[in-house]
Amino acid sequence: MPNCIFFRQVHEKDIVMPDQGRAAAREMGMPYFETSVLTFFGINEVFENAIRAALCSRRMQRFWMTNLKRVMKPALQEPFCPPRPTMPGPAVSASIYYEDLLRLFEDSALTDVIFVCGSVGFSGHKFLLSSVSPLLHRLLTMDISSDLPTRSNSETSLASSNFGSSTGFPEFNDETECLIKSEHSTPCHSLRSSLAPGGIHRDSAKSLSCRTIVRRSSFSGTSKEDVLLRPGVFRSLNHPAFQSLHVQHCQSLNTDGKVVSSVQTVLTCTKLVSPQAMSQVIKFLYTGKIDTTIVHMGAIKQAAEYLEMADLSQYLTNIINKEEFLNNDLFESNLEKIGEHMGDMCLAQGLFSDILFKLDDGTQAAHKPLLMARCDMMKAMFSDDFIESSARVVKFPGVTRFAFQELLYFLYTDRPPRVSATNCLGVVELANRLVLPRLMTLLEKTVIDEMNKTLEKGDDVCEEALKILQACQIHNADQLSEWCLAYLAQNYNTVCRRFPKVLRTLFPENQAFLNINRYPPIWYLKDHDLYQRMASEQKKTEKPKNLKRASSRFRDQSGCLCFTNKARKDSSS
Repeated sequence: MPNCIFFRQVHEKDIVMPDQGRAAAREMGMPYFETSVLTFFGINEVFENAIRAALCSRRMQRFWMTNLKRVMKPALQEPFCPPRPTMPGPAVSASIYYEDLLRLFEDSALTDVIFVCGSVGFSGHKFLLSSVSPLLHRLLTMDISSDLPTRSNSETSLASSNFGSSTGFPEFNDETECLIKSEHSTPCHSLRSSLAPGGIHRDSAKSLSCRTIVRRSSFSGTSKEDVLLRPGVFRSLNHPAFQSLHVQHCQSLNTDGKVVSSVQTVLTCTKLVSPQAMSQVIKFLYTGKIDTTIVHMGAIKQAAEYLEMADLSQYLTNIINKEEFLNNDLFESNLEKIGEHMGDMCLAQGLFSDILFKLDDGTQAAHKPLLMARCDMMKAMFSDDFIESSARVVKFPGVTRFAFQELLYFLYTDRPPRVSATNCLGVVELANRLVLPRLMTLLEKTVIDEMNKTLEKGDDVCEEALKILQACQIHNADQLSEWCLAYLAQNYNTVCRRFPKVLRTLFPENQAFLNINRYPPIWYLKDHDLYQRMASEQKKTEKPKNLKRASSRFRDQSGCLCFTNKARKDSSS
């Protein structure tokens, strides 16, 4: 039979407090001592005082025995102060950054760049690829406004912002200039001739066609005049991996089977780059990993060298040398680099942004595909039949720009927000509203670590804990609210002395928790006060009488004059 342990749950009413134990001992005429078999507290004191009590009783019966005169009375037991409870430590949810980036890689929605390798095309997102690859950054942000038809100054500025001049790289790069072989427009059919039916890789094939379109710029909060691309922009490139760059209006089928139009940047690869190699290169740029089941590692390594990807070359070298274990650290490093690059270029500079959020104190540009991959609430908002799915500007009422920037910083980089106890509540509210458990745990750990550092310096954080306690409870920051409650309970006397009014405004359940879990507990304070009073009284009773002879002046004023010095002096005189 399995071992079964039968026990009864201990309730608060089952615990005998020290004052109740003293009252029971007083009724029985016995001294009161507390002991613990588990910690051995008070065991020695009980036996010592029992021996003293027995010897004192024997001395009362045999008062003539001199060897019992120095026996001490039973001593008072100092009340036991329970150890200070340990502060709860925060736990951080596991990262799903790689899974989210893999989902972004596999999702062909809202893509804006196509890599054509022979008869196969691979779609991607310019904002991510240009931020992690220097070569693709130079290609995708080159200024091709000279290839566009004549237009107004406002249209020119929009085209420049769309292709990189307003994204923090206004000047034409000399390294990009060497890639250009010729500059001329090409008919629309040039794109169709380079793509065979069913050539687009991913979940659904893209049916590409060319037509005159209205091209909007990457939304940056400025004017939104239309840019007319007709019939398309084409450039031949002098590069071993890419032979041409083509900006063209394309049509594709979405998941509902509807035809949607979009402007795509088509990069046609040379014959030196195979479709299989290009697929793994793009996956590595997105996730920092490749499929290890691929046989032709040499072709991928050659493509990595052409595309100036040193990390991928090292990754493949470890696989070829059968040292795959080295790729674990390299993979973690690659993920950190991807997040860092996207934070610096996509978030800070707004590279190829396509959505603008209107906040209480400003605006913030972002990228729909990444938000949808990283946040399920954002995915539902932008993909279902909501107004935000087709809006260029999304209103977020009640959100400050600082809080939203820290939210985006987490979504882009998977790093903890840069907050403190004084400014974390806005981000906590956003994390709860958008159902981001990892962001919430990172916030809790960041704030708790910051307050622990303040405590190590010798300061207290009672005021900060009181301010954020109930807001954290409302927004489901459970770990942070538990830490604040534990800290306030351990410093209950300080809180009562410094913030009595704020303490009375807390929820009744919070006040009850602090009263029950305060440290030192109230029963210990009462027991300790009683111990001090009894110790002072015992000290007074045991204080020996002053047997010192009276002073000379007092002796002169008392007693018979016949035996005083004064009488002797008078007689001698």
